[in-house]
Amino acid sequence: QTGLTSFFDFINHKTKNVSTIEVKSNDEFGQISSAINENILATKRGLEQDNQAVKESVQTVSVVESGNLTARITANPRNPQLIELKNVLNKLLDVLQARVGSDMNAIHKIFEEYKSLDFRNKLENASGSVELTTNALGDEI
Repeated sequence: QTGLTSFFDFINHKTKNVSTIEVKSNDEFGQISSAINENILATKRGLEQDNQAVKESVQTVSVVESGNLTARITANPRNPQLIELKNVLNKLLDVLQARVGSDMNAIHKIFEEYKSLDFRNKLENASGSVELTTNALGDEI
C-alpha cells in the first residue's frame, strides 16, 4: 500500500519522489505488483520527460523575449497535449520569423536610426517580411 500511496502522491505533485511496491511473491499478486512497478517507473520517466520539455519551453520563451525569433523548442514531451503545445508554439515562432524576421533587436536598432533620419544601414541577412520591407524603405529614402 505504501508504494501505491507514494505513486499517487507523485502523480498528484505532492512529492518529487516515488517508490515501487515491494514484491513478496511470484504468484499472481506478485506478478500484478511487478506490472504495477513497471508502470510506476514508466510514468515517472514520462513525467520527468514532460518536466524537461516544460523547462526548455520556458527557456525558449526567454530567448524570444530577448529578441531572437529563431529559437525553437526541441525537447520532446511524452504527454500528447504537451506535444501539441510544443508544435503549436514552434509553428507560431515559424510564422513570426517569416513575417517579421530573425532579430528583433536589429530591427529596433534600424528603426531608431530611421527616426534620426539615418537611412544608411541595412539589416543583414534579411528574410522576414518586416526586415525586407525595412531594407526596401531605406533604399527608397
